[in-house]
Amino acid sequence: MEILTYTIRVELHGSDIPEKTYEALNSALDQVGFKRTISTNGVEVNLPKGEYWCTSDQETNIITTAAVNTVQSVWPHCSVLVSKTIGEWGCYGLVPA
Repeated sequence: MEILTYTIRVELHGSDIPEKTYEALNSALDQVGFKRTISTNGVEVNLPKGEYWCTSDQETNIITTAAVNTVQSVWPHCSVLVSKTIGEWGCYGLVPA
């Protein structure tokens, strides 16, 4: 099966979400293979808050389920968007990791 690259967008819902919740979210997602940094022009940069990526040979629905289950293990009220990254991509203003 082909290895695909996915972009995952997570939004936590609620007011006054503690910063430690975002730290726990980043750690939990990292443990299942969703990364917060990318390399562009040889420089490792942080993705915007709530943005992740991964590579996998699994289909989009499997990646979505994994992301939702992981996010909900940290914070139950969320939105998750998963899309295949096809071809070139660009970025601007990302902070070095």
